[in-house]
This record gives sequence, C-alpha cells and structure tokens, in this order.
Amino acid sequence: MPTYTSETRVESLVGDLVAGRDFGAGTVPNSTQIGVFITDIEVELEALLQQNGYTVPVVQATDPRAFAYLQAIATYGVAAVVLRALPAEAYTEPGQEYP
Repeated sequence: MPTYTSETRVESLVGDLVAGRDFGAGTVPNSTQIGVFITDIEVELEALLQQNGYTVPVVQATDPRAFAYLQAIATYGVAAVVLRALPAEAYTEPGQEYP
C-alpha cells in the first residue's frame, strides 16, 4: 500500500504539540502511534475508494491530482486523530491560556 502521508507532513500541522515539532519515542502520541494512525487512515480511504469502484492504490505518476487530494485528506485525518489522542487536560479554553 502506498503512503499518502508521512509523519513529517503530520508534524507540519500539529507538531507544535511536542517539543521541537518532532514526534518521537517519548512524545504523546509517539512515532509508533503516528505510524499506526497513518496506516489506519489510509486503509479507510482505500476501502472507501474501492467500495465506490475506484482502482487502488492511487499512484502519483498515474494520477497526480487524485494522489495530491488523498495526500491532503490523509494528512488532515491523521492530524485529527492525533488531536483526539491527547488527554482532555491538554486543552485550554480560548482566552484562558495564561493565568
């Protein structure tokens, strides 16, 4: 299965959650979990495409526009899962960031 997104692309969206904008072994979520999130999102995307009659995997060289679209969707999806993985205590109300 091709990879439509990467940890680096996800870090570009939500990397500010961890020191140095770099998910690693000691971050929440960690790099291994990010990899699982990527796989889960991409499997779901390809299943939906297949159910609707599309050929998978979408290959960048064959259909660059569709690949770019899937790349964006996968990245946004993983970023959303990363945010959902954070403990509730990690969130602050807007305007309440500082004491």
